[in-house]
Amino acid sequence: MDDKLKGYLFVTIAIFFIALSAVAIKIVQQNNGPETSSFFWTLSSLLTCSVLLFVRKEQKKVIPALKHSGRIILPIGILVGIGMLCWFHSINLIGPSLSSFLGRIGTIVLVFLSILFLKEKFNIFEAVGTIIALGGVLLITFSPIEYLGWKITYIAIGSTCYGISQLISKKYIQMLPLVPFTFLTTFISTLMLFANSIITSKLKSVSLSSLPIILIVPFLSEVIAVLLIYSSYRYLGVGKVQIIRSSFPFVVVVYSFLFYNEVPLPHQLIGGTLIVLGVMMLIGFRRIKKGVGLIFNSS
Repeated sequence: MDDKLKGYLFVTIAIFFIALSAVAIKIVQQNNGPETSSFFWTLSSLLTCSVLLFVRKEQKKVIPALKHSGRIILPIGILVGIGMLCWFHSINLIGPSLSSFLGRIGTIVLVFLSILFLKEKFNIFEAVGTIIALGGVLLITFSPIEYLGWKITYIAIGSTCYGISQLISKKYIQMLPLVPFTFLTTFISTLMLFANSIITSKLKSVSLSSLPIILIVPFLSEVIAVLLIYSSYRYLGVGKVQIIRSSFPFVVVVYSFLFYNEVPLPHQLIGGTLIVLGVMMLIGFRRIKKGVGLIFNSS
């Protein structure tokens, strides 16, 4: 199979797995709170990742990877843990579809951070993309039809944490073995979520009806999808993958209709579309280098 075709296949499968997790989390939280659900969800990911580690016979790479890159792996694991907890809270408050659309604003935050701390510059196309995306956020958040207001706080924090963790991962991904890296970051996230649930006294036994979902879906969305995304970077380049990945909220909308017979309100769907289009522009034109007239990275 052609490398680029393989990359497109990997990222497409990953999108459907990631989108499935959003609607599955809503089902799990009907009987369990965000703290319990997020901990057992991540614990399930850790267990399945452990199995994958041994199947691939890469368990001996774990300790060397930790010693060599612990300073990279630790913050990624913590950021992913925070992002996971916020993601569960957001789905609990505003549902999977809106959480998925609004979660794209983490990309905008990262661009502004790169401008502030890395002294990067905006071009006109990035500015237009940002304005379009922010217009979508405002339309969803402050519409008099259904005012969300403070309810987007969780998804804003969570998407920013996820985005920063991805930024660090992309920088060092070539020097880290994928499965041991995923195992270590998931292990740290699980410890963090366990500590949070104990400190807040919100850890309880997970309901039996939720167990099949918790055992199957996290393996697909948090382990297999992550490995597919990181693998697709090597075939398509980060820019292309992130643009394609930005379309996953539309898959969540389809899943929500199939599972709950729910669809966003017209203004929410329009706002979500504006967010995705704006973020796609922002990512695409940010890949342009001096003297290169292409939107996408050619790698």
